[in-house]
Amino acid sequence: MVVIGAGAALIALLAWYFFGPKKASQAQLVGQVQEVRVTVRGGYSPDLIRVRQVSILDQNHRRSTRARTGGGDPS
Repeated sequence: MVVIGAGAALIALLAWYFFGPKKASQAQLVGQVQEVRVTVRGGYSPDLIRVRQVSILDQNHRRSTRARTGGGDPS
């Protein structure tokens, strides 16, 4: 019974992680173009972007990573 309960809890946690609430952002209208900034850091932020259907969309992706310091030659 413990194994079945743990399995059901794991399935519920995975379902919440993938299908749960997402952080949404509205694209900003600048002139005739909609603009949105997306940060990539292990995932996308915002997860969901709301845009108008007829306007042009400009997506600006910014990758945020921590600098790695390595002491070796890459070759």
